[in-house]
Amino acid sequence: MQILPLPAEAVLAICACSLQVGSLDLGAAVLLAFHCVLCTQELLDVTFSRLRCGDAGETVLVLPGRKASKRSGNTEFVVVE
Repeated sequence: MQILPLPAEAVLAICACSLQVGSLDLGAAVLLAFHCVLCTQELLDVTFSRLRCGDAGETVLVLPGRKASKRSGNTEFVVVE
């Protein structure tokens, strides 16, 4: 069974609430998870050491723990524009 993602309006509402209570890290995490379509465990595994600067100035998030990465032996990544 596949779980549907939150609507963009719900994500923005969660971010607004997190800003109101001063939890900037929660708001940033929710936006990153939504933008990169991260599951909960992938989001919890995000650290600064997994963020890279790309050649064109974009941010690249390295995701070594994904199921497909483990099967293929290749590291997956997401470009955050």
